[in-house]
Amino acid sequence: VCSLLNNLIEIKSDGFKILMAHQRCHRDHPDGIGTWVHAFTLLGYVAVATNVTIVGFNSGVLQRLYPGISPFYTLVAVVVVEHLIVSIMVGIAAVVPDVPQHVAERAVARKKAQRDAEFDQRSARLQSAAVGHKAFFDEATVDETEMGRLETDEAAGTTTIATDKWRKWVVEEKIRRRVLEKEISTMNAIYTAWIDAEKDKARRLQAELDALTTKKTA
Repeated sequence: VCSLLNNLIEIKSDGFKILMAHQRCHRDHPDGIGTWVHAFTLLGYVAVATNVTIVGFNSGVLQRLYPGISPFYTLVAVVVVEHLIVSIMVGIAAVVPDVPQHVAERAVARKKAQRDAEFDQRSARLQSAAVGHKAFFDEATVDETEMGRLETDEAAGTTTIATDKWRKWVVEEKIRRRVLEKEISTMNAIYTAWIDAEKDKARRLQAELDALTTKKTA
């Protein structure tokens, strides 16, 4: 009864402490268990070798089956059985996938949707920036007339340094606009090429499925 009462009180107190007194860590979503996969695989191989050795030398199974067996042939039998079991383990690991096919397809589709969303957002930002630059720094807006007005203002009291800075700034903004337009065109070309590749892949898969269906029907 005291243990039950202690556990109930501890559950409530720990829950209050975790939820109210401490900030919980942000939960990440790893793809797997990482290096532990290799550690468990190695542990499985070591366990196979250890168990086969114990069965071969200490259990007396081989001695009962083959009364006159020598230690050398016992060692040979242990090594053969160990290699056989390890081969079966490797074969099962090669045949059975780590991730089911439907899970892998959903992961690929999710990553594709994320890439498309990021591409659309970046394209929208670049296009809006390019439109804004083009509206303000159009060739018809910044021309010799505008520069002539600055020259007139300079004659009225504007310094030459201000005019030079203005011209330099206009040139730099025109260069930035051209760079943005080139980047947008490059991204559009990459995206178009990727779409074409995906369409070709889909057509090839459809052709393979049609061929398999035809073979099954025949």
